[in-house]
Amino acid sequence: MPKAKVGISAPSASQLPTMLAKDKGFYAQNGVDADVVSIFGGTATDALIAGQIQTLQISTKVIQADLAGADLVYIGAPVPTDRFWLFADPSISDVKALKGKRIGVTGVGTATYVSAKLVLAASGLDPNKDVTLASLTDESTILAAVQNGAVDAGMMAVSGMLKAQKAGLKELLDTSKLNVPFPSGWNAVSKKYAAAHPDVVRAYMRSIAQAVAFELQNPAQTEQQLGKFLKSDDAELMKATYEQGIAPIMQKNLALDLDAVKNALNDLSSSVPAAKTADPAAFIDDTYVKEMESSGFIASLYKS
Repeated sequence: MPKAKVGISAPSASQLPTMLAKDKGFYAQNGVDADVVSIFGGTATDALIAGQIQTLQISTKVIQADLAGADLVYIGAPVPTDRFWLFADPSISDVKALKGKRIGVTGVGTATYVSAKLVLAASGLDPNKDVTLASLTDESTILAAVQNGAVDAGMMAVSGMLKAQKAGLKELLDTSKLNVPFPSGWNAVSKKYAAAHPDVVRAYMRSIAQAVAFELQNPAQTEQQLGKFLKSDDAELMKATYEQGIAPIMQKNLALDLDAVKNALNDLSSSVPAAKTADPAAFIDDTYVKEMESSGFIASLYKS
């Protein structure tokens, strides 16, 4: 049985399928001895390029690496986008009222940063000129900063959203309402590795599809697995994360969306000139997801 190191780039709900596929034995069922490795931050794509890991769930770092000369490619999309909430001081009426204000995010280039820019642009604001995006450590820091007036609003995932609601902050927008696709926690490999080991990549993708099916069909068990993955014993939070951060946005067919890549390239274009002329199709290989769909494998996972 071939061995493979499968990578996770962040402890988030969107990346649960990689770990769940290991815990539930799906990799082994498909003939791969997989070891799940957590490599956070920018070094994750470096590890994928160097062959230290063979697959990875990650966001736009794949595109950034390829624009710099790498050979990485997205091969599956368990979720079409991230889901975040924008909360503000109750005195803020709407997103447009944030012009000239400060918005807390978890760092430049992070999912909350990108989501904030998408929210602002969709509301007619220029995220590079009309507001200041303040890099804060984490959601708790963002929440505290909104409460004490250090920033006027902040991007929150599910955990922050629950706390913000309880704190009486005002929800300005749920990003899922924008219907803006974006590569978030997508599966990626190097083209070189895929060409040399197509059976391993195929087995990996079948395992991810099985993990997604498990998540959608087993809420209670998934909440338990999520708590293990995120190192949390907060049952209320895990339930909310499942119901609002997983179930509504997960894709059964793992379909890759060119528009998501276009949005990512557009976001990068202000800082990476090569992004302006890059072909979105160059960053995806939908061979494996199309194969699972056409063969009936995906459908077989959802038969009662």
